Parts: sequence; structure tokens; C-alpha cells
Amino acid sequence: MVKPKETASDKIMKDPASDQLESLDYPLMAYMALYIFREIYIVQNLKELVFAKIKAVIEVINKPHTEDDQRGVISLLKLAYTIIPANKSSADLQEWLAHYAAFSLRSSAASLHSMASSNLVQIWLRKY
Repeated sequence: MVKPKETASDKIMKDPASDQLESLDYPLMAYMALYIFREIYIVQNLKELVFAKIKAVIEVINKPHTEDDQRGVISLLKLAYTIIPANKSSADLQEWLAHYAAFSLRSSAASLHSMASSNLVQIWLRKY
């Protein structure tokens, strides 16, 4: 019996970002790389598709609970605000990501005291 090849969408549902963060095998990074390509070469048709794919991956992650997913989201935010120019074309993505980051922090406000020693803060401090 031939088993169908696993797709990137299938991987999102069951794999943490652990062994994928450094490569484009991790869907979030692959979609962001495609968004950056779209921004540089002004491929308008890709904008809505890639934006929808990024949102779909974020919806699966929801709030990043694993250290790997936290790294993935931090990498995504870093790319969105350091590589992609702040212009009218990228405003939708950057605004949506800002709302997502605020939502994630707001929903974690109840555990803010414990967050000071959390992996997310430690990762953020090491990177910046």
C-alpha cells in the first residue's frame, strides 16, 4: 500500500517547531520567507495567499507554549519588523502580528509574575 506523502499542513498539526526552526521546513518560516520574496519582487498575487497561510499557522499554534514554538513566533516577529519594510503593502501583516502579540501577552497577564523566569522572556533577552 502506498502511503500519501505528508504535507507541510500535516506537519503543523503534529510537530513542534523544534527541528524545523533553522530551515524553511518549518511552515511559519517558509511562509515568512515567501512573504519577504513577495515584498521584494512585488508579486501582488502572493500577498493574500501567504498572509492567509501565516494566519492559519498562528491559529494552530495559538499561544506558543513550547519553547520551539516560542522561538518560531519570536523569529516571525523579528523578520516582520526588521526585514520587511514598514510600508502600505506590508501594513496588514504587521498590524495583524502586533495584535496577535498583544493578545498573547494580554492573555498571559494573569501569570505575569511567573513569566519573568519563563523561557519566552529568557529567549527574548538572549536574542535582543
